[in-house]
Amino acid sequence: MGRSPCCEKDGLKKGPWMPEEDQKLLAYIEQHGHGCWRSLPAKAGLQRCRKSCCLRDRQVKNSLAS
Repeated sequence: MGRSPCCEKDGLKKGPWMPEEDQKLLAYIEQHGHGCWRSLPAKAGLQRCRKSCCLRDRQVKNSLAS
């Protein structure tokens, strides 16, 4: 019952982020802004779910601020 986790969709990556994925995410956000998290992964060329991208953005920003 209930909803399945967002990352159980076919073709989406799970697990640790690669440096190349971080670069794609940050470059896209820097150029286009945050906008809609639902469409951001596809537009940025990432095989991740929206929630994963949002959490990774926060995590990277927190590590850069420290």
